[in-house]
Amino acid sequence: MQFEPYLKEQSDEHGRPKSKRALLVSVYKGNSALETCHEHLQELKLLCETLGLETADKIPCHIKTYQAATFVTKGKLDELVASANELDVDGVVVDDAISPAQQRTLEK
Repeated sequence: MQFEPYLKEQSDEHGRPKSKRALLVSVYKGNSALETCHEHLQELKLLCETLGLETADKIPCHIKTYQAATFVTKGKLDELVASANELDVDGVVVDDAISPAQQRTLEK
């Protein structure tokens, strides 16, 4: 296997590793859970930093109901997609367990 092309993609023009940018999302229900949501986002930020990810933004996402297919409602999903595009992130990190089916749907 050739590692040279992969290493060049992962490095900037000076040979330093490129930092991947991530949008961090934590979902909460009820107004009383907002403070806990912020705490989870801060912890998630520290975990991402450990992995070498730069945090582009942290979004607490208030929902009334969970959606089986996408975890969040279509409106919230549209907002998250718009934020991810605006911030030009490499990925979205969700502070919750989502099913493989939800992940596939969200990746589309």
